[in-house]
Amino acid sequence: MKENAASVIDPFELPAVPLERRDKLPNKSGIYFAVKRGSVLYVGKASNLRKRWQRNHDRFHLLDYIGGVRLAYLTVDDDVASLAEMAANFIKCFRPKFNSQHIPVEKPKLVRPSTGQQSGGVMKLMIKAVAQAKGFRNAKDLGDKAKIPNVSMYRLWNGTATRVDLATLEKLCEVLEVQPGMLIMHIPKVENPPSSLQSGEATSQPEKKPTKKGSKK
Repeated sequence: MKENAASVIDPFELPAVPLERRDKLPNKSGIYFAVKRGSVLYVGKASNLRKRWQRNHDRFHLLDYIGGVRLAYLTVDDDVASLAEMAANFIKCFRPKFNSQHIPVEKPKLVRPSTGQQSGGVMKLMIKAVAQAKGFRNAKDLGDKAKIPNVSMYRLWNGTATRVDLATLEKLCEVLEVQPGMLIMHIPKVENPPSSLQSGEATSQPEKKPTKKGSKK
């Protein structure tokens, strides 16, 4: 398939199944499109569409969290060898936000609890990632929709906020249609072994040989 031919295909006119009914995909090779509300979220290829999604697909949980996603598909029977090229052309044409080359590479910032005590881990805000998956372009769009002040919303969006009050969290959950656990992730603390064990050094002192008292030469 030539690059310009990819723009002729409309994923929203292709046969499709809801994500939760992915077991109804055909046992054929082809290209699949994860779509929702006029947006192409992800494009991939498979030698067997049904088996590809029956396995633990690396984008399944993310798409499942978003909700309302459908899997459109284009079966390819006579040109299986060119599936990779076809998928690459579709990705270039539609620029899906969840294909790896279009996912932001910067890591979300970590928010440490402000208790002043040693905690069992750190909290990571996922608000930006979830909001973008829901179609919000920036902090202002989400703040206007959720009626959250711009300054507070920018901190939440960029991951620099150190606290999130329940009222704000409730507004975000309502607008994004998610549970609180989707917006705040807890990363457990990893305990490091003692440095002596890391370096392989023994912790015990070398045994001293007993000396005899009163011995003469």
